[in-house]
Amino acid sequence: MAEILKSYNPADGSLIGEVAVTTEDDVSNIIARAKAAQKKWAELDIERRIEILTEAGEELAKRARDIGTLLSMEMGKSLSRGIGEVSGSADSVEYVALRVKKALEPQVSQGYGWRS
Repeated sequence: MAEILKSYNPADGSLIGEVAVTTEDDVSNIIARAKAAQKKWAELDIERRIEILTEAGEELAKRARDIGTLLSMEMGKSLSRGIGEVSGSADSVEYVALRVKKALEPQVSQGYGWRS
């Protein structure tokens, strides 16, 4: 039988949820899957990677209230702070995706203005 990890709200002691404890074998399998996924990620062109990151940021933003509420309950922090952390993470993902896209756009050099 798997060992169970229970999460309690520190504010009132209520049970938030429970999950099975990850075993060493599970960790090995998770690492193997992550390595396989990284190879697939590396095969994607930059436009597709940016698209995926942007979609992930948008999805995180949509779920900010739900995830922030859970974060608040698990950590005993205010709801606004929990939601703010999730929203900030979503903004960061989208910001990085846009910055990468901008950094990889072709740029026309104006030269140095040197005269011969």
